[in-house]
Amino acid sequence: MFPAFDGTDVSTVAALEDEYRRLWASLRATSDLGGRMFEGYPRFAVRPPEHITVGAGSVSVHEKPAVASPDDWFALTTRLRVVMEDPRQLLSGAVTDYASRQLIQAGNDPSAVTVPGLDGEPYPHPDGEA
Repeated sequence: MFPAFDGTDVSTVAALEDEYRRLWASLRATSDLGGRMFEGYPRFAVRPPEHITVGAGSVSVHEKPAVASPDDWFALTTRLRVVMEDPRQLLSGAVTDYASRQLIQAGNDPSAVTVPGLDGEPYPHPDGEA
């Protein structure tokens, strides 16, 4: 709900300044953190939506890039940077569209989907077995 503002008394609007500054600071901090954490990957820049690809020569992207395979770490990491820098995105959005497509292509069989960074890794068995 927006405060009532008659054009003269700014006290109701001014009372919200601290809350709005905290909200803005949180969004800005996440965006700045994304740039620092993933320096060297294309940065987010707003443009009209379209299907894009990303490569080592890319400087910026305006949407999450397409993921070519579960081993396409450049695109996957760029997606992390995008969702951190673009306040319209949720962190889970870095992979949900890709994972959903993989699940559909696997006939809705979760065991047939490759999970980047998890599948194929030699994790130790809880009982110490390989």
